[in-house]
Amino acid sequence: GQLPAKRIYENGPYKMYELDESVWQPEIYLADATGKNNRAKLEIEKINPVEYAISLAAQDIQSSTLVFNNAFNRNWKLTINGKQIPENQHTKINGYANFWKLTPDELTQKNEYTMTLKLDSQKYIWWGWAITLVSLVLLGLLSI
Repeated sequence: GQLPAKRIYENGPYKMYELDESVWQPEIYLADATGKNNRAKLEIEKINPVEYAISLAAQDIQSSTLVFNNAFNRNWKLTINGKQIPENQHTKINGYANFWKLTPDELTQKNEYTMTLKLDSQKYIWWGWAITLVSLVLLGLLSI
């Protein structure tokens, strides 16, 4: 079969196509039991490459799954309304992506949720930069 795509650019032997939304998923989405993007409304703000702010507006969700289409890393942490999702609910899906099972314990409100998705190990990079900066300042002061 042929992929549902439309040609958006052509120049000599070079052609560029855009795939229809039915064949790709966004970077972050809620999946239903079949693995398809469900109808809940997600608003995603990419704060930086290692942190996302996510707003979920949904009616009476009992349980769901959040999929993050990025290379699986155990250090990605998901919080909902300030409560961290337990590590045993974070697994790999599709052979590479991050997957969180959201249970009724996390989905206690009825309509709106605020989520944060953050790469926890990034804090060590920031500490490393801070120590390097302090060391350089001290070396500069000692050499005066």
